[in-house]
Amino acid sequence: CRSVPRSGPAARRHTLATISRPWQEAIERQTFRQLRLRSTDLDGFEKIVRGSRRRYLGTIFYTIVLPKYDTDARGRFEREPDRRANDEAFTKALGDLFGILKTWDDEIAGKEHPYCIRLEIEAIYSPSDDQNLNAGLRVPGRVTSLEPVEPGNEDGVAHRDLQDRRFQYSYLALLRPVELPIVTSLVAFTTRATKRPLAPKTAINIAAKLPNLQKGSWFMSDTERRYPVLRRSQRHELANSIRDALPSAAGLRTLEVCMRQELLWNHAWHPADLTSAGTASDPLCGAIREATGGLKALTNLTIT
Repeated sequence: CRSVPRSGPAARRHTLATISRPWQEAIERQTFRQLRLRSTDLDGFEKIVRGSRRRYLGTIFYTIVLPKYDTDARGRFEREPDRRANDEAFTKALGDLFGILKTWDDEIAGKEHPYCIRLEIEAIYSPSDDQNLNAGLRVPGRVTSLEPVEPGNEDGVAHRDLQDRRFQYSYLALLRPVELPIVTSLVAFTTRATKRPLAPKTAINIAAKLPNLQKGSWFMSDTERRYPVLRRSQRHELANSIRDALPSAAGLRTLEVCMRQELLWNHAWHPADLTSAGTASDPLCGAIREATGGLKALTNLTIT
């Protein structure tokens, strides 16, 4: 883990911690206020952030690292085994972090006021996503269009590079959400636009494990055009998660839900119907209205 980098003298502030004990406490209060943490560095995080440093910790910017894949796999879209492996890695990364934070909560339960930590999923990627394609790899470059594979020409297609399009139809989901530890120290949870898209319901499934949540700010991809059935099912799953889990967040004060839409240049394109079968209502809007109606502490609601 590392503190959020700063420029100028602030970037060298940590070197002053060795002057004396009071200086150490003053510097660590600043150093541990915001930390960038990778899922591959949790062992170090657990060893370093101890004692009073846990009280200083304000925000965790979390990066989830997914499994690597072979060069030849860059020439085809992800398949179900790939998606399952990524979902498992994502689930483990969340479970391991929440397990550490729950241990902190258990150690001070009934003795001290809970910690107040904000969690933001800052990035999700595989180290293979950004390989340098000019560094001796066999794949040439990104192809501008997908073409059918002609019999006997599989080798040529295997050496193409789809780059980010390889996983554009893969939406990361939290598996077995009931097993995710409950963490009382997290008071804010944010998801942003990441290299790997999250299934919309994922943020809600995570938030359901945060009983002291005060702020939720969730960015969700809703740009599926090629497969309208997939888009509809994801919105309906999100609606069900909101209806089931959100009412339990009694302390929620601020809620921001952004369903991202890309700018469409083809104005003749007609999007698929996203309403419920046999009705003219949008299940997502209905679920948000019903779930937030009983949240007495909620004072700020933003839906995009």
